[in-house]
Amino acid sequence: EYKKGEIDAFDNIGLGYYSISNYEKALENYLKSLKIKEKIFNEIETIVTLDNIGNAYENLSKYDKALEYHLKSLKIKENICDEQGVSNSLYNIGVVYYRLNNYEKSIEYYLKSLEISEKIGNKKIISSTLNNIGVIYDCLGNYEKALKYHKKALKIKEEIDDKIGIAYSLNNIGAVYWHSVNYDKALEYYLKSLKIKEEIGNKKDIAISFFNIGETYLIIQNYDKAFFYLEKALEFAIETKTKLLIQTIYKTISEYYSSKNDFQKALEYHILYTEIKDSIYTEKSSKQIAEMQTKYETEKKEKEIKLKDLELTKKQGELKLQRLIIYFLFIIFLAIIVFSILLYRQFRQKKLANILLSKQNEEILFKNMEISNQKEEIESALDNLKKTQSRLIQSEKMASISQLTAGMAHELNNPTNYITGGIASLSLHIKDMDTIFRKYEEINPENIQEKTREIEKTKKELEYDLLKKEIDPLIQSLHNGANRAIDILQSLRTFSHFDQDSLKPTDIHKNLDATIALIRNKFEDRIKILKEYDKIPAIESYPGSINQVFMNILLNAVEAIECEGQITIKTSTDEEKRNVYISIIDTGQGIAKEIYDKIFEPFFTTKEVRKGAGLGLSVAHSIVEEHHGKIEVESETSKGTTIKIILPIMQ
Repeated sequence: EYKKGEIDAFDNIGLGYYSISNYEKALENYLKSLKIKEKIFNEIETIVTLDNIGNAYENLSKYDKALEYHLKSLKIKENICDEQGVSNSLYNIGVVYYRLNNYEKSIEYYLKSLEISEKIGNKKIISSTLNNIGVIYDCLGNYEKALKYHKKALKIKEEIDDKIGIAYSLNNIGAVYWHSVNYDKALEYYLKSLKIKEEIGNKKDIAISFFNIGETYLIIQNYDKAFFYLEKALEFAIETKTKLLIQTIYKTISEYYSSKNDFQKALEYHILYTEIKDSIYTEKSSKQIAEMQTKYETEKKEKEIKLKDLELTKKQGELKLQRLIIYFLFIIFLAIIVFSILLYRQFRQKKLANILLSKQNEEILFKNMEISNQKEEIESALDNLKKTQSRLIQSEKMASISQLTAGMAHELNNPTNYITGGIASLSLHIKDMDTIFRKYEEINPENIQEKTREIEKTKKELEYDLLKKEIDPLIQSLHNGANRAIDILQSLRTFSHFDQDSLKPTDIHKNLDATIALIRNKFEDRIKILKEYDKIPAIESYPGSINQVFMNILLNAVEAIECEGQITIKTSTDEEKRNVYISIIDTGQGIAKEIYDKIFEPFFTTKEVRKGAGLGLSVAHSIVEEHHGKIEVESETSKGTTIKIILPIMQ
């Protein structure tokens, strides 16, 4: 068990380093995990780790090692007849050969992977493999085959409604036509790709499509459209801070003006190109400053040693001269004069060199100080931003607590009324029954007939038969009220994890049900809740924060439905069991397209004054990102909104 724990620890640490692109550290931990697995398990248990090691070596550009481990994994999968695993390994090997520019080998392995994937029927892997083969044929200049494979990939992606894949396939087909100098066809597919990317809303991809279209129009000398799309590309690239694309756009426009002999405009855009290039260089060089400083110190010490060696040589020369003076006074005298002149010149040169070195040291020190000040300013701004974000989240949590309190008061009111009313009625019934029982206690042999008549009379007056019938329903009413109160408190207990600041295994369905129970007073019977829960595993999360996300989104859905309507909640997981998907679909008024990009901004709201601070979706978005997930929104005015939450199962 201890060794298994070690394996899990090394695998998880490796996964963490891999997710932040620290492939060397990831590789180090994967190798430690593999070493233990090979000692205590059979080779089947090593498959996943072998794949991980192969991927790490690939990202480190150590392709020979990557092939070695992927081939080991492939051999084991073939031995155990794991068809899906074999297909994945063949695909990985194809990727490595592509990186090595060995296109023939790459296609060979991709085709093997494709054959198995088609047999299994995994359309997602099939479309990806077809796409990669198309890219290789495009690189080889075989445009006919490139189009063939890209169009096959497109057809499959359309069948499985993979919008992102459709957009990329259309873009790849456009690129093939572009490379084959068929610019009209290239524009046709670039524009189709752009349309889908705009629907998806990924601004970086949109910027790239604008640039591709603008560059194509520039080549066919349609300058009005070229500059329209290039300006659009520049706008989106600046907004998404895609510096390399901004640099390329500036360079393209500068070269165009230069070819037209408009050197003033060419210079303006070349200056912009140079500035963005320098900023990219500055970011890269900031990591090298420490290395340069160390190198400088080392060189400085080496120069000091050399100076000491020169001084020692000088003293040795003087001793030799003193000996020669005894024998050759006149010659030595002339030699001293000549040596003095040379020494003076050397001294002046060293002095000038030292002055220059001192100035360079001052410049380096000044630049280091500037960089240090900029770093402090950035760290201060980041710290302030984090504090502000924390205060906003806390504010929204307090608002949620307020809503919970109101909801609890309302929900607990009904069972409390059941219990209070039931106890009062039951008390009166028991009092009447007690009156009858006391009459029975007064019976003795002498007055039995008289007391019997008196008891019957009292029963009629107190409606004894009705009393007996009403006692059981009253007790059941008390029982129902108590159970309802227990259910409400259990839901509150599930929901209320605000004090938990560590990752916990979280049952998504249980937390959704608890949240719905606590906000039920917001919609009562006017909104129908439809649950379509799939079988999903527990996820690692901060439960209180996840409940906050569910409450904010569900309350927005409730408020979007003005009269009667329906909210559908769907859950599912992907084939690889890496993520869970929670979709909340309402039949409300929807979101207008003009505010689509603003809904996750802090303080943005369409509600009336004092009816909302505009933090609900912003806080939900921040919490989901903190869990390394994302939120996707689809909406149509007057028809409703779908909000999909994607969360990783393991953090």
